[in-house]
Amino acid sequence: MFLCWWAGVRLLKSYRADRAQLAAAQNVAVIALTMSLLMWLVAFLDVGGEWFLMCSRKYGMGRKRHSEYDDSQPVTKAVLEGTGQVQVVSISTTGLDRSECPTANDRVPPATVMDRDFVELQRWNEEVRVGADGSVVWKQGDLSQRGQITPAEANSLLERFRTPAIWRLCGSYDQAGLMDGDGSSFKVRIGGREKSVGEYGDAAPAIFRDVELSVDVSANTHQWRHGDPTTESIAEITFEYLPKPGKTKLMDAAHRGDKKAFQAALAAGDKLTDVDASGRTPLMYAASSYGDSPLREIVKAGVDVNARSNRGETALMASAVTGMADEDLLNAGAEVNAVNDDGMTALMLLVQHGDPDEIQTFLKAGADARIKDSKGRTALDYLNAANCGSPIVHEKDPQWMIVGYLKCNALDHDDYRKSKRLLIDAGAEETRTAVPAPLSMQRR
Repeated sequence: MFLCWWAGVRLLKSYRADRAQLAAAQNVAVIALTMSLLMWLVAFLDVGGEWFLMCSRKYGMGRKRHSEYDDSQPVTKAVLEGTGQVQVVSISTTGLDRSECPTANDRVPPATVMDRDFVELQRWNEEVRVGADGSVVWKQGDLSQRGQITPAEANSLLERFRTPAIWRLCGSYDQAGLMDGDGSSFKVRIGGREKSVGEYGDAAPAIFRDVELSVDVSANTHQWRHGDPTTESIAEITFEYLPKPGKTKLMDAAHRGDKKAFQAALAAGDKLTDVDASGRTPLMYAASSYGDSPLREIVKAGVDVNARSNRGETALMASAVTGMADEDLLNAGAEVNAVNDDGMTALMLLVQHGDPDEIQTFLKAGADARIKDSKGRTALDYLNAANCGSPIVHEKDPQWMIVGYLKCNALDHDDYRKSKRLLIDAGAEETRTAVPAPLSMQRR
């Protein structure tokens, strides 16, 4: 860094000097920049390497023994041309990388569950641990909660891990070339023996997902993450992929946009009129889905599109909280001005995303921008609060995931301006001044 400053000063002093002096100063500058770049690369590689090793120790990444590779599918390949450019040869990335697979002796399950045994589930943002004594520990960032189930329930959970199918699993499963996927892992100790399995991009066999969900069911992870299901906010429906009291396979398939699983759940006896512990229906889950949800099929089946949850929320509100103004629901007779127990409308939930096209859809359908919630706030107040980084309705994010704002610019400037104009023209009033909350004051 000092060399760069010195080179810069020499360049300035040589600006009006003869060509030879200027050339000499330029040479010094080139050397200084080259050395700085090399230092940065070395530091980056060193820090990055340490980070990778840290993750390797925690999640079972990195070099493995007994490595296997399933090359039945093509993977991403690239070559470096003579010009230094990268040429992609193949962009198919469905190859499966399995590593740290067990030996024949390691595949034999332990004989019995012992007192100090446990299972620990890890995801990128949380840990869930269940001990043989029934103790439950849930962690998310700096937040930690403790609970208790019966030893019999804990033993039943651990027995699900004491099977040949589990002990035959490899230590790591990855989708080759996948750069943006979900990862999770579990570590279990049974009979004094430990086994760890991790996967990235849903690459592990189905048994991995089955036992992962069994931990969530036993520990009631849903309640730790979202709170009491009977009173939780509609905003939580966006991330409702965990097992939950009353949540059926039909609801789960509707939320994931898995139409094949949806039809299978119907054939197995799940009903379109079922409700979970929050009073939510399969239609509400379909309305909140970002996938190819079976919403149209559910609507055509004749369900009540205005059915209410425990908090008075509708499927249209479930759609709006994700930023979508669902026209299929509107055309099926969804009440655009219905209010929940807090006096909130679907429009208030929708404007928090600042999408003028979606807002226009609601307004054309008759949404009343003048309605006030139980605290006297209008849709314009909801828009302003969201633009300041403090949306009125939000999921339960941990503190370390919250982004602070020095000024109100959380939404796209042009979209915010257009959305605000639409609401004002529709008669919405600003009842309070929204300001960016300091980071220490942000929601937990």
